[in-house]
Order: sequence, then structure tokens, then C-alpha cells
Amino acid sequence: MIIDRLFDAVSERGPVCVGLDTSVGLLPASLLDKLPPARAVLAFNREVIDATIDVCACFKVQIAHYEALGVDGLAAYRETIAYAHEQGAIVIGDVKREDIASTGEMYARAHLAGEFAVDMITVNPYMGYDAIRPYLLYLGEKGIFVLIRTSNPSARDFQELEPGGRPLFLHVARAVAEWGAERIGHCGYSAVGGVVGATGPDQLAAARA
Repeated sequence: MIIDRLFDAVSERGPVCVGLDTSVGLLPASLLDKLPPARAVLAFNREVIDATIDVCACFKVQIAHYEALGVDGLAAYRETIAYAHEQGAIVIGDVKREDIASTGEMYARAHLAGEFAVDMITVNPYMGYDAIRPYLLYLGEKGIFVLIRTSNPSARDFQELEPGGRPLFLHVARAVAEWGAERIGHCGYSAVGGVVGATGPDQLAAARA
């Protein structure tokens, strides 16, 4: 299972996940002078992967930075994933997808089995179980991280509302635990994980509990 592979990678190389949220504005001029923006992003990503693969457990690629560059950017996204996989790395696609029925099925296929396939993706549970169900068919070899408590200041607008006497994000945490209960790897963790912003240590501890 993917979660066992990730557990082993953490054990071997530590708990760091390197984010490839690569903005053109942060690239060195030496690259931008030689290459079009999307190709410069790809070249930069390859250098980062080469420099860090022995000290990180996985890479997280944020798709918005590539979508903003159009078709060439999506090609850079695809090729970044392919390069990391060629080096034996685990890749998380930070796509935060959410929809139901056939649309959800197409998101799941695109990011877990299609041209943009990664090992794990982030998903949004706001529409409930119907928005998560399309991804469950792929779990085992693939995994998901469900948004539970985000770190942005206005997260409290909704996530800390208290239906039933406890914060909404803890209702989500319990649902995530239930969705993942039948998908536990040998390591004791599930292929259904949660995203909890570490800027709120109390919330992190509560969600983990």
C-alpha cells in the first residue's frame, strides 16, 4: 500500500515533504534567460528533486502554479511528476479537488490513474461522502489527504463552528477516520489521511486524537 511506502520513506529519510509550488517569479534569471517559463520551472524542479531526494520522504506538487502557465504549464506538471517517479520518489498532487458523480469520477481518474497520476492527492470534503467516494476505488496503491483544518486565518469562519458542541473540523476528522478504517496498511496508518495546519498546535492535537 502507498501508506506503507510513505511510512518506510519517512523512516529512511525523515519526515520532510518538499513542496514544488514553483512560481516563475522566484526562478533564477539564468534559467529564465535560456528557457520559456514552463520549461524553466521544469528544469528548476529537476534540480530541486536531485538535490533533496536523499533527505525527504516525498514531494508535493501544487497544480495551480502550473495551471497558471496554461498548456505548457500542465506539461511541466506532468513531467515533474514523471521525473520524480523516475527517481523512485513518492509524489503528492496538491489539487484539492471536490465534486460528485461523474465529475468527481473524472477528477479521480485524471489524478490517480490518468496522465497527471500521482501517488496521493489532496481532496476537499465540503460536499460530504459523495465527494470522497470516487477516490476510494483507487485506494491501496494510491492514497488521499482530506482537508480537515486549514491554516489560513479565516478558516475559523466555518471550521471552528460548533454543531453538536464540538468544532466542525473535528466532525470532519472523525469522518476521515471512518473512511480510512478499512484501508490500514501494515504500518498502522491509513491510505486516507488528513490535512491539518500545523499553525494551530491545539487543533492539530485535537484532530490527531
